[in-house]
Amino acid sequence: MSNSGVLNIFDYVKQENTHSDRIKIRTRPKRNGDKKVIGHSVFFDFYQRGRKRQLEYLDKTVHFDGDAFSLQSDKEKLRMIVQMRNQRQNEILKRKGFEVKDSVKKDFVSYFKENSTNDNHVYKSALLKIIKFTGTDKIDFDAVDKQFCEDFMIYLQKLYKTNSVYAYMAKLRAVLNRAVRDEIIYKNPTKGLPLKSEVAKREFLTEEEIKKLILTPKTDLNSCNAFLFSCCCGLRWSDVRKLNFSDIKEGFIDYKSQKTGRFERAKLNSTALEIVEQQKVISQNDLVFNLCHKSLSNKRLRQWMWIAGIEKHISFHCARHTFATLALSNDVDIYSVSKLLGHSNVTTTQIYAKIIDKKLESAVQKLPVFDVTPTNLKNGDAK
Repeated sequence: MSNSGVLNIFDYVKQENTHSDRIKIRTRPKRNGDKKVIGHSVFFDFYQRGRKRQLEYLDKTVHFDGDAFSLQSDKEKLRMIVQMRNQRQNEILKRKGFEVKDSVKKDFVSYFKENSTNDNHVYKSALLKIIKFTGTDKIDFDAVDKQFCEDFMIYLQKLYKTNSVYAYMAKLRAVLNRAVRDEIIYKNPTKGLPLKSEVAKREFLTEEEIKKLILTPKTDLNSCNAFLFSCCCGLRWSDVRKLNFSDIKEGFIDYKSQKTGRFERAKLNSTALEIVEQQKVISQNDLVFNLCHKSLSNKRLRQWMWIAGIEKHISFHCARHTFATLALSNDVDIYSVSKLLGHSNVTTTQIYAKIIDKKLESAVQKLPVFDVTPTNLKNGDAK
């Protein structure tokens, strides 16, 4: 910004040169014979793969005057220059040197399918929403611009809650980031969009509520036992439903997380191992839990909660929340809990630490107690 605190044309130029722009807009002062500045030439500054730095000077019709009186006309010129720069960047990307992968020849939908992480269901859902939004499964990369992304986000906001919109847009952004790395597009069009999520209420069960459930007749042995098992070890639904007896050895389970794709190893406590032993009696194959569809399992879990007199809105994923809160409430350090949950960042685990009243009460009780009674009252001098 200029010393006066008022933006000049060169401040606006800096704003247009983002990190993701391959071509930068530069200016250089023009001087007359007396070395007096009589304007500013404009040029593009960029590097091409395998080539030296290149400077492309623009026609003098879009050169800047650079003074306060010409700011408005200079800004009009800058808008034209930005359009020229964007077009030039697209031309560069279409050159042979930048078409380094076969995927550039495919449409956006095909690329999205091939670059969805670990076959995650949210990626699948996001792509289905995009196809429904456009009305076609053939979408050119050129069509996925900033306006497309803004319109898609507005479309989602009319149909879904904030966190669902955030999840779908985050998957779109991730695929487009990959396309930038693959040099199919030069800039992610979702950049700058106001993507926000809300901290959702994490429902969980207390120790007393789990004890009530254990004494309550199960509405479905597999679903209810799987839920209790997850309360003891924190496994996700996607991992519990694919767990085999052969994955459990000497009190440990070794498995590949369906969500992250990472191989995990977890120790089972005695309660979890007892549930596994019960399942050996009722299971008809190597699967520990022969589970029905997730929605049906959740329905049976809610029936179980109702019979037990638990009025919380509980789904299978709440077992994972329960495991986290039970572990933290019983003085397991947060880093160990984070590892047990398979979190890549302890910040995710810290969310659970904020919702444990028992832990907060315990912390308050550990604070020192001071006698704040005034001395004159102790001596019986109060009037």
